[in-house]
Amino acid sequence: MKITHNNFIPGFTNLIDEVFGQDSMETVKRNLMSQVPLANIQENETTHSIELAVPGLKKEDIKIELKDNKLTISANVKKEETTENERSVRKEFSYHSFKRSFNLPKLVDTEKIEAKNENGLLTVLIPKKEEEIKKNKLIAIE
Repeated sequence: MKITHNNFIPGFTNLIDEVFGQDSMETVKRNLMSQVPLANIQENETTHSIELAVPGLKKEDIKIELKDNKLTISANVKKEETTENERSVRKEFSYHSFKRSFNLPKLVDTEKIEAKNENGLLTVLIPKKEEEIKKNKLIAIE
C-alpha cells in the first residue's frame, strides 16, 4: 500500500515534508507494522520453541501466561525522554505494547515450559510429553 500526499493542498504537502521529512508517511507506516514482533516457531523431537525479537525489552517488561493450552506473550513499556537546552524544551513519550497468543498442542508438558531473554531474543521452550516424543525404532529383519 503506497500512501501519497497528492490529496493534500500542495503547500500543506511541502510543509509536512519540511517538518517531518520527505518519507514521513512511509516512516509512519513502517512504525505501525513493526509494533508486533514476528515469531519463529520450531519443532524437534523433544520440544517446540517460539522465538520473538524483542530488542530493548527487559525480562521485567514481558509477561508470559498460559491458560487453557493457550500461551500468551505480551509487553507494555512506557518510556519518557526529556531534553532541555537554552532555547527549547522537548519531551517525548513512547508507548510500546504487543500481545501474541499461540495455541499449544495437547501433548506438551506445560509444567516444564522455560523462557529466556538474551540479546533482544525471547525464546520460549515447550517440552513435549514423554508419550509424544517419537523414538527411533530399529525393526529387525527375519
